[in-house]
Amino acid sequence: MLIFNCTQVAQDFFTVTRKGEKQTIVEAPPSSDMNNDAKHLRYADGSPAQPFQWVLHAVSIKRKNCLVAMEVNTRFAVSVTAVKHGDIEYFLTYFKAFLVSLVSGYAQINGIWQTAEIENHENQGMTHLQEVHLFRRSDRSVQTQINEVVRMLSDLADESPKELESDEAMLRFNQFTNDHIRKSRAFPDQSYINPVEEMLLLWQQRYLNATPSQIINIRQRIADNRRSKYQDIISDVAAPDSTRSATCNPRGKISKKYSVSWAHFSP
Repeated sequence: MLIFNCTQVAQDFFTVTRKGEKQTIVEAPPSSDMNNDAKHLRYADGSPAQPFQWVLHAVSIKRKNCLVAMEVNTRFAVSVTAVKHGDIEYFLTYFKAFLVSLVSGYAQINGIWQTAEIENHENQGMTHLQEVHLFRRSDRSVQTQINEVVRMLSDLADESPKELESDEAMLRFNQFTNDHIRKSRAFPDQSYINPVEEMLLLWQQRYLNATPSQIINIRQRIADNRRSKYQDIISDVAAPDSTRSATCNPRGKISKKYSVSWAHFSP
């Protein structure tokens, strides 16, 4: 069950006025604490719900409505841009498309998901995300990190405003922002976490029934791949004819040269 805990701005975004009366799809939360929602929520068939908690914020950048959702525990963020006021269907379509594309892509490039498994693994997760609720509630810690994503999105728009209307550009942006380490109180034994890695592991546990030992093995494989990648970068930089500087952006903004290694995105 997808739950978007809306900031005040997000609540306003999904509030419309019809015949002089304000109407909204944002509901009162079942409890003040997100951790207690599972005790109160049920799926349509009456079975206990498994809440997937996100904080949702709205901003206007270059006169485009932009929505940024961040998962409470993994701090994985999905940004959807150029959304018409109150258009929940558009937002959900792109949110789910970006989410599944990023998780699937990360699993593939790390050798966690094989080609024959991809569609089944994606569907296993998506079947749990059909029921959606928007609640009037937020989280200060998550909001702070959402603000950082908004800053990066603003930088991207300053560099190239048309990127906000490009599906491919926004897929790249979402990939880029989720490969930045963040802090999360859900991981007290770790100083920092990698959002896309933690989202993949969450997917493996929740939807593919991965065992603790399998999770350990996946973490190790990802760590080994990361070390190999960094060693390649170091070797590349050390080479006399290195061209790496041509793709770096010293201002810290999203470079147009930043590419994504997968693309089965289809909202």
